[in-house]
Amino acid sequence: MAAVQPGHTPVEHSGFSDARIAAAFDCLRVALTVFDRDDRLIYANEHFRYLYPCFKRIEPLLGLGFEEIALAIARDGDVDDETAQRDPALWARQRLAEHRSRATKAREMRLSNGRSLQIKERKTPDGGSVLLWVDITDAVRQRLRLEDAINGASDGFALWSRSDRLMACNDRFARLFAADGKLEPGIAYDRAMEDAVEAGRVRPIGDARLWLEQLLSGRPELGIRTEFKTDDHRWFQLTETPTRDGSVASVLTDITAIKASEMELRRRGGALERSMREMEAARTLLHQKSTEIAAANAELEAARIDAEGANAYKTSFLRSITHELRTPLNAIMGFSEVLETQKMGPLGNAKYIEYVGIIRSSGQHLLSLINQLLDLSRIEAGRMDLLREKHDAVEIARYCADMLQATAARGGVAVGMELPDQPVAVHVDVLATRQILLNLMSNAIKFTPDGGRVTLALQPAEGFCAFSVSDTGAGIAEEDLPRLMQPFMQAGDILTRRDKGSGLGLAIAKALTELQDGRIELQSELGVGTTVRVFLPLFGAPGEQTKAA
Repeated sequence: MAAVQPGHTPVEHSGFSDARIAAAFDCLRVALTVFDRDDRLIYANEHFRYLYPCFKRIEPLLGLGFEEIALAIARDGDVDDETAQRDPALWARQRLAEHRSRATKAREMRLSNGRSLQIKERKTPDGGSVLLWVDITDAVRQRLRLEDAINGASDGFALWSRSDRLMACNDRFARLFAADGKLEPGIAYDRAMEDAVEAGRVRPIGDARLWLEQLLSGRPELGIRTEFKTDDHRWFQLTETPTRDGSVASVLTDITAIKASEMELRRRGGALERSMREMEAARTLLHQKSTEIAAANAELEAARIDAEGANAYKTSFLRSITHELRTPLNAIMGFSEVLETQKMGPLGNAKYIEYVGIIRSSGQHLLSLINQLLDLSRIEAGRMDLLREKHDAVEIARYCADMLQATAARGGVAVGMELPDQPVAVHVDVLATRQILLNLMSNAIKFTPDGGRVTLALQPAEGFCAFSVSDTGAGIAEEDLPRLMQPFMQAGDILTRRDKGSGLGLAIAKALTELQDGRIELQSELGVGTTVRVFLPLFGAPGEQTKAA
């Protein structure tokens, strides 16, 4: 500690517990929070509590981690964010990752009460961080109004700063001056113009380099108006006007029709009246075309609405009819089971028992088909909600194999497993994953002859867990493979079937796999067998984290 110099009185510097400093910070209309190097809250002013009503008092928050505070905000519904509402824990982890990145760029957050915040972070010398939570609702609303006004303009429009860098532009302007139709804010004016000229999108009359020099020298004090052609032979007028704050507004007007009229007037000389009539006819035709296009758009919109309605009706019909079919099916299966087991007394003829068994087996097959139709309709309607969590893939595989051991044994098929000794963590919905494997294994057992074998295996593979279901069945012809993933599609007569299939199992397995950011592969060889591989994300894999974010 440095010695005190003679004639100087030591001054005690208090921390955030100093009542005067704390009272001053509480008067701010800006929320202020301070976290230590371990990301635990050591100070927050009263305005922070005002922004997030879930916090009644500041004192209980002190010492809590950044992720704990973010989780409390998400769970209370204070944030207008789909991820926060669907999975508060995931949202809190994402916010913690942003916080620990120490990014200096301000972030924005929308609250459930309609307000917008700008969050600025700065690192402290001791490794902690200071966060300012600024209410920018009015600025966001003004920005949105400005963007709507710019994009609604019939001409191209761009606004450049005093340093000649792009502040904002609409799509009409960007489509001409950017190769991909997008101009990023901050791009320099001269670079945007030079790139457009060099790429041939802008074709000045005369020397292109001289045109660029004249264009740049006239800005931003004097403003400029110039004309040029484009690579699709259209004409544009670029008008640039300085604003009172030193920025420059660029207005891009399509003057193709005007230039065409001028050329026609020069060629015909004194036929001014006739040319004017032609211009009027062109304007009328343009208006007519615009009206026709508007009518066509209206028809397309009506057709889209009709198609969506038809699809919704189809889904609703499938749900209704399958639910209606379930009730009599349950009765058929229940009464046939009573007859088959002869609970009410003997039937008197062995053939009756055989026929009742066929009735019950057919009913079970039809009920399975109805359940698959319901699953497919929910997936197509986007109503299949998955709860993806950390699960052990080995445990899921064993469960599915045990479920189908009895079915396989009845058909004389052996079921084998090739599973790791250690758990394999995957990020999946456990019910959907079980259904995928049960569908694939049921298919394999169904189409494997007596004495055959079905093998379920898994192993990690570059961020994924690869499940594989292999059988020693008849195999599938190469030309049949592409269509087997489509609903109701099956291979031709090449399969030796002991049971009828619906053609939905593979389609449902494929859809459930893709809903979980996975993929499915099918390999087969006639006379050898078939292998289906399902790749689902490992828990914590980089690719899986990116998709989850």
